[in-house]
Amino acid sequence: MDIDADGNIDLVVSYFEEDKIVWYQNLGGGVFSSQQLIASGLNNARGVTGADLDGDGDMNLVLGVTNGSGLYWVENLDGQGNFGSLTNIAPGLSSARRQRLGDMDGDGDIDVVSNGTNPWLLWFENVDGEGDFSMQHTIEAQGLYENAFDIEDLDGDGDLDIVSGKK
Repeated sequence: MDIDADGNIDLVVSYFEEDKIVWYQNLGGGVFSSQQLIASGLNNARGVTGADLDGDGDMNLVLGVTNGSGLYWVENLDGQGNFGSLTNIAPGLSSARRQRLGDMDGDGDIDVVSNGTNPWLLWFENVDGEGDFSMQHTIEAQGLYENAFDIEDLDGDGDLDIVSGKK
């Protein structure tokens, strides 16, 4: 994803064992900067993805914690890759390994779909278009852990559908 809005695709990496998220700026010509810390002290962060969650035109990030609890978003404060602190979307969500972003309710802003352990698959509504994820919706409360899922308009009706594979 383009973190600094310069037209080059940058690299965001979750260092699972080191409990941190970093990004590398694409300087062009196949050259990348040294790592720039986004967040640390996470308990096995995983599933980092990005979109404009707060409507200000820059790339924010969403990530989950695998060996513990928490689903977070991080604001890109200036559109240049200077990130704020972690904002916890779901403090009690355990094993959020995969996140997908899209407008699940058709209101024009980006919502978050994630997995976890009980509930197994859920989405969080961006209620104000500015990154306030105060509404949780359970998609699947029973069954097996949803390790692989994606969102896409599969039937061409203009809304997002969910396809999943069970672990």
